[in-house]
Amino acid sequence: MENRRILIIDDDPAIREDYRKILLPDRSSPFSEIEKLEEMLFEKKAEEEAGLPDFELDFASQGREGYDLVVAAKKEKRPYAVAFVDIRMPPGWDGMETAQRIRQVDPDVEIVIVTAYSDRDRNSLLAAIGDPSKLIYLKKPFDPDEIRQLAHSLTEKWNLQFREREYRRYLENLLSLFSSVKLDAEHEALLVENIIERIVEFFSARAGAISVTYPGKDTHVAVHPAGGEGEPILEYVKRMPQGPELVDSRFLLVPLDLVKGKGTLAIDMEGSPVSSGNAVLLGGIIAGNIANICDVYHFQRALIEEQSLAAVGNAVYRIIHDLNNPVSAIIGFAALVEKSRNTNEKDLRRVKNILTAAENVRRIIDSLHDLISDDLHLDLDLLDVKEVVMDVVSEAQPQFEKAGVELVLDIPDNPVMNRLDREKLRRILDELLRNALEATEKGRGGKRVELSLSSDEHSVTLRVTDTGCGIPDEMIEKIWTPFFSYGKRNRLGLGLSLSRKFARLFGGELTIESELNSGTTATLALPIRG
Repeated sequence: MENRRILIIDDDPAIREDYRKILLPDRSSPFSEIEKLEEMLFEKKAEEEAGLPDFELDFASQGREGYDLVVAAKKEKRPYAVAFVDIRMPPGWDGMETAQRIRQVDPDVEIVIVTAYSDRDRNSLLAAIGDPSKLIYLKKPFDPDEIRQLAHSLTEKWNLQFREREYRRYLENLLSLFSSVKLDAEHEALLVENIIERIVEFFSARAGAISVTYPGKDTHVAVHPAGGEGEPILEYVKRMPQGPELVDSRFLLVPLDLVKGKGTLAIDMEGSPVSSGNAVLLGGIIAGNIANICDVYHFQRALIEEQSLAAVGNAVYRIIHDLNNPVSAIIGFAALVEKSRNTNEKDLRRVKNILTAAENVRRIIDSLHDLISDDLHLDLDLLDVKEVVMDVVSEAQPQFEKAGVELVLDIPDNPVMNRLDREKLRRILDELLRNALEATEKGRGGKRVELSLSSDEHSVTLRVTDTGCGIPDEMIEKIWTPFFSYGKRNRLGLGLSLSRKFARLFGGELTIESELNSGTTATLALPIRG
């Protein structure tokens, strides 16, 4: 459904009525005859206006009233695409303050600032409101055609960006799904069964199968669900297609490069809500990402065996290159959006219910790059550590609530100032909170994580304490080893080693104390920098 909602915020009733006449012309009124005469006399093409979409207008006479409408629209999940905002609206908020507040609750809305005065230039408005790509400055008196064209082009822009965001989220969920596949070269059958089960679940398909051919060995076939419904696809799964294809308008065939051998994936799409075009496109993404994951596994095993980061070298750069390939898939999805405007919403809801799409691919790329870099750049800035902590906590809170884990904060009221790299500090805090959450979910005690922040004249100290499963003594030192992962789901094992690296770049230290079956405390101590 296209969003054509437009909000008009202007204190002048006559101006609001002008907007209504321009954007909601009444062709049945006597005035339409005058318009037709104007079109004949001035050779104005009626079809230009007739081609405009049907807009849905709401009106507000004051900035606060308009802001309240934006808030309500967001809560109802019916946001405005465009807001025309007058710059002067006494006695309440002016247009600049109104736009600033609207931007805080809805950063996606396209804002048009309308003024009859020259006391506010565009640069000052941009500095105050931000995001120049979603801000237009328009002077009164405005031309009706200009208003129509702005309304049309800006609503089109909003809808295109919305569809791109939705399909980007769709793809990221899919990538997250495959990044969670457990790899085990010693038990290839478990890997194959894991993959097929997850893919069938993702497509909401009838059944699926994978055949795997090892060098010099017989073909192994995994079917999900076992027997029964899976039997009809066995005749298809032994084929070796060159690329993803839909056979007999029902069976999706995808060639796979696995850890030890090559295989073919067959999915019985009968009853699946995924369209045939989407299925073939997603099949290509599946093939590429399983190959990437298996490559990562190969390099991970090599690093473990050689016990040295020297083995990373070109391998890491190859992984980074391979993991950038999904960007091409995102572009493919954007193109698909253009062609398929009537996407099945049930399809989207189903994908959103898959594992939460944290940007795993980007995290892996950034982590691998930072891991092998000997000259990491610190973007130091004087910042409030408390503010950074609260930002990370606000992002993590929904995951804690979903897991039923209480997050208890012990944060001072006053600012805690220090000169640090904001992004790297955020990554440390995010890693510590994610580790604590995962450990607490598995623990036997109370579902509780405590986060404290304190400081004195010499240092800033942050502690994260969980009531989770704890870490055995023999594993404590190993947790700092790159690619070592103890009890973590779907993780490469880079987080703690990078966090300690960042802490030491700050001149500080990150330490871990743990007691098995009781819990773990991570302490980040950072010196005060002037």
